[in-house]
Amino acid sequence: MRWLAIVSGLTMLCAVPAFAAQDEVETPDGVLNPEQLTIHSIVKRYDFAHGSLTYCAYGYAATKAGDYTDGVDIFKKCSEHGSDASSIWMSFMSENGFGVPKNPKDAAAWAKKAADRGYKVGQFDYGLALLTGDGVRHDEAEGKRMIGLAAAQGDTAAKQLIESGYNLDLAIPDPDRAPSF
Repeated sequence: MRWLAIVSGLTMLCAVPAFAAQDEVETPDGVLNPEQLTIHSIVKRYDFAHGSLTYCAYGYAATKAGDYTDGVDIFKKCSEHGSDASSIWMSFMSENGFGVPKNPKDAAAWAKKAADRGYKVGQFDYGLALLTGDGVRHDEAEGKRMIGLAAAQGDTAAKQLIESGYNLDLAIPDPDRAPSF
């Protein structure tokens, strides 16, 4: 009996390559073996998504999976179609060098894009950039105005920053002073 189980198992293992996924093949009748359930396939099919929030959420999934190239592609396209959250993600990725070169000017520009569209997180982030001069010319008055706009929309961090007298240590933690666990 044991011999029969071993032979059956080996026979099945030999058959597995016949069922393995194959590359996409273009034919006159369409595509055989289309890539369907990967983030990369979603990036390729973007034209059919038209900036939907579902599509934009794949940028987050790609980024969390370490696929920064696809994440950047998705967030850029979504930002172009008006997704303010995607603009903020591009700001974060530019600030930290994920999928794009680390660039404070680009990070501030992406935050400004969301701020200009009235997004409170963009207003807060761009306000911080103006207050600190990170990626933009330091402009305390405009930075406080942006933080005020975010607070007026209910942004808790903006309200706390104003209540603290613009104590930037509350908004921008110092990693050297972070508690150790």
